[in-house]
Amino acid sequence: MTGADRIFIPSPLTHVTGLLYGVHLPAMLGSAVVLQDVWEPAEALRLVERHRCTFTTAATPFVHGLTHSADLDRRADTDGRPVEGTELKIVDEDGAAVPRGSAANSSYGDRNGSPARALDQVL
Repeated sequence: MTGADRIFIPSPLTHVTGLLYGVHLPAMLGSAVVLQDVWEPAEALRLVERHRCTFTTAATPFVHGLTHSADLDRRADTDGRPVEGTELKIVDEDGAAVPRGSAANSSYGDRNGSPARALDQVL
């Protein structure tokens, strides 16, 4: 990441994710940050599009809200999957990609199955 990136953070700045990625990271990089006062998926999509955000990190409810938003279905040439030129990946604390089905990925699950299975449904 560089100062040219635009970071979208839906997490409150009083949460560790919001503080680290919405305050500290942009300050260290000199990059722009786009914050959202109240979580609303359609507005989040408009903000990301309007400000041409290039990076986000978010808790599962935010990711689910973005990828399942009815507003996303109204966007041209997309069915909710990442559009050409974008990517979605899970990374560890060092920024290395976490392989699907790895111990780190499969050890954290919900009542309906593993994150790998959930990601397969989203993507």
